[in-house]
Amino acid sequence: MNALAEFLRTWGALIIALVALVQPWVRALWRRFIWKPKLIPHSAGRIEIGFSDLGPTIGLVGTLECRRRQTFVQSMEVLLIRSKDSLTHNFYWGIFRPLSLGATQEGLQLSSGFLARPEEPYRYNIQFWEGDLQRELRPKLEALRQAWQNRVLERFGEDLEAVASGAAPAPAQAELRRQIDELYREFSKEDLHVKTYHALQRLCYWEPGDYTVDLRVATAHPKAVHTDSWTFFLDEEAVENLRLNIVRVLQSTCNQPIGQYNFIYLPYEHPQEPPRA
Repeated sequence: MNALAEFLRTWGALIIALVALVQPWVRALWRRFIWKPKLIPHSAGRIEIGFSDLGPTIGLVGTLECRRRQTFVQSMEVLLIRSKDSLTHNFYWGIFRPLSLGATQEGLQLSSGFLARPEEPYRYNIQFWEGDLQRELRPKLEALRQAWQNRVLERFGEDLEAVASGAAPAPAQAELRRQIDELYREFSKEDLHVKTYHALQRLCYWEPGDYTVDLRVATAHPKAVHTDSWTFFLDEEAVENLRLNIVRVLQSTCNQPIGQYNFIYLPYEHPQEPPRA
């Protein structure tokens, strides 16, 4: 008993001090390397494939499950890979869309980081855009829009002012609309409109075949990238419907009525593992 008392008197205080000194480091190492947060995307609905004045788009709906401890999601990106030639395109998150059915455009929000918590899975509905292609597409559409506006003002400037002020009667407004439609048919045959059409054909790279979608969720504290992959198949009819949007993009740019863009909705499929030898 005296030996134990002597040990505690001489070494006990030192041991306690060392434990107190090491404990924060052990906790930090545990949290950083062992008890790290883990994000698991759970898909829902269908993959949305589109083409519009935003260029090619991909829409994903689902829930992010956060395990162990909370973490901050900095960004979500999509890597698209076309199977036949391994062509890749990078999409960044563009807008958060409402989760409820029948929601309006007012519910749209620009994408931004958020906190993912274990006790509260995060539901998402995100449309992803391709940034590099948008930087090429926007100047072309802006040039077309400006040329069309100048053409309309040159031809109908005074009549447009009368309509805007409410001075023009309804029959005159209808006749002006008819004349603007006729002017657009003439404008659509001009060189700038035709060149923009061919540029959009090139930028709409959707083709029949298999594609892989890699969702990459980047987090901070600690920095990590959480991924999941799905595949989908576009048939010829789907691609044709997407390419019909090229004309709608041109018409929308020139303030012509277009109705709705065509979108393709496809089931999520997980990549099949190669057979073992």
